[in-house]
Amino acid sequence: MDIEIRQGLAFLFATANRLTDPIMWIAYIYASRFPLNGDFPWRIAIEICSMRKVYLMDNRRNLFSVLVVLSLCLFSTSCKKEEKEKDNDDPAPATPLPSFNTCESVANLGGLTFYPDEGYYRFIKDSIVFVTISLDGTITMTYDNEISMTYQLWGYEGDSAYSNHENLNGKHIKDRFGKTRSVIYPDGTKITLVVEDTSILHTAWADFHQVKGVVIRSGNVCHYINMLCGSLEYSANHPSHAAQIDALFPDGETSSFELTPTGLIFFNSYNEEVHGQKVYERVDLGEIFFDSPTQVNDYFDDPRLGHT
Repeated sequence: MDIEIRQGLAFLFATANRLTDPIMWIAYIYASRFPLNGDFPWRIAIEICSMRKVYLMDNRRNLFSVLVVLSLCLFSTSCKKEEKEKDNDDPAPATPLPSFNTCESVANLGGLTFYPDEGYYRFIKDSIVFVTISLDGTITMTYDNEISMTYQLWGYEGDSAYSNHENLNGKHIKDRFGKTRSVIYPDGTKITLVVEDTSILHTAWADFHQVKGVVIRSGNVCHYINMLCGSLEYSANHPSHAAQIDALFPDGETSSFELTPTGLIFFNSYNEEVHGQKVYERVDLGEIFFDSPTQVNDYFDDPRLGHT
């Protein structure tokens, strides 16, 4: 036993002429709150014993003042202990991101399952958010809470995924604008397409960049799927890591959706070609209804398409 602890015990009990002494009871209760380890504050217990001698010499001393001092000691020790525990719980600094597009797979750290025979990944959160990422470029985002909504990005040419067409509950309502595309769920889960700058599909109505990766960000969880070779190249469950990868890829044309008294409205909310430079403009794209699940109102007239 440490010499300081032995000295504390000696002072605590050797000076106690009677256990009915209120100062000694205070010292004993205070000391008994702590285990016999390096955090044991015996110096304060010793000081309390010394205070007892003063108390016996002058019993007119106000016991209330002693209790106040002791309370402050207890509060200070408790706060320091909580602060130390909090420091130990702080997340570790973010580690450098790996090089992407290497086709090297990593361990999956949350919510994602790969089905190699079928050729797709599926991310599920709280049995409400469902994201299926097929390696042929079909990305299906489903929301199943009060109403069932599916938004699908699809389209490929040969072996290249472009995901340039967009359907709301099966109805083709528009094609992608710009290079990148993101969809954000009400809980903050975000799906972002990462495109290849040099591989472009030229059509009669628009040019579309090939999709080379898909980012899933949901809370502290973040995944990066390489669409060119089908590997999961990044997977993390850490707030700073997720923020790092989120900052690496601009959101591009970004959509979200909201519940209404009659159903659900899907809309564009902003465009971000450079990270941190969002241009906000709400544009309603389509609506579905509680009482007519198969009905889709198309609110967006895509000038490139004759049927929207």
